[in-house]
Parts: sequence; structure tokens; C-alpha cells
Amino acid sequence: RKVYPHRNRAAALSSPPWTVCSPDMHLLHPDPIQAAETLAALLEKEAVYARGDYLASFTPRDHGPRVSANDRLMLVDWMYSVADQCEFKRETTAVAMELVDRFLSSCPPKASHFYLAHRENFQLLAVAAFYVSVKTMESVAFGSDLLVLASNGTYTK
Repeated sequence: RKVYPHRNRAAALSSPPWTVCSPDMHLLHPDPIQAAETLAALLEKEAVYARGDYLASFTPRDHGPRVSANDRLMLVDWMYSVADQCEFKRETTAVAMELVDRFLSSCPPKASHFYLAHRENFQLLAVAAFYVSVKTMESVAFGSDLLVLASNGTYTK
């Protein structure tokens, strides 16, 4: 597989596609039967591990502020901006939100209520997931001090 030679996105987009993609891309699965069996197995696993819509199924016990899809979107945008600023892979943010989504889809109702009834708890869960994702996906040292700075002091060590 060819390593991306470009340092920025504009250069990658302006160059011919063969400099960005692998020349053997059509040879990923030379056996169509094996490819179909692999795809079937992946689709079966996807059905087993599918997440529920935890935001739609949440019913607050009180009438206070609760986490909405818009809150989740703003949090994801914030994580992407932090990742871009730190020059992390954008996949790091996707993995962090996957952790959050899977956790909230599989935890008991009492625990999900704790995180979904109050935005601050949901934000803290997402920040913790982002921290774990950075620690596992990136090859740089990333201390909690940087998250304190990025959150404008909302959280402390």
C-alpha cells in the first residue's frame, strides 16, 4: 500500500488519484466467493452488535434539560476541532463517539439516565472517551492538562 505523500489535503486533492490510492486496490479479494462469505459474516456480526437509538428511547424523569441529538452533534464538532488542532487522526473522534454510543446503548437504564438527563455528565463521558481514544489511537503523549485547556476550565484534573 502506498503511503500518502502529501502533507495537506489540498495537495492530495489536486494530484492524480494513482498517487493517493493503492495500485492493487482491485486485488483486495481476488476470490469472489470468499469475498461474499466474508461480507455475509460481517453483516451477521453487524446485526448482533447493532446499537439502539439511546437518545430516542430515553425518557427523562424530570422536565429539566436533557441531552439531545443537537447536543451530541455540538460535542462531536468540538472533538473534531480539538483533534484537528492537535493534528490527530479524525478517526480518533469517531472511535471516541463509538465508545460513547456503544456504552449508552448497552448500559442499564439507571446508568444511561445519569448520563442523558444532564448535559454535563454526557459531556464528561464524551471527554473521557475522547481521552481513551487519543491514548489508544495516537502516538503522542496527551495529558489531561490539554483537555482541561481545551474545555476552557469546565473540567479539572
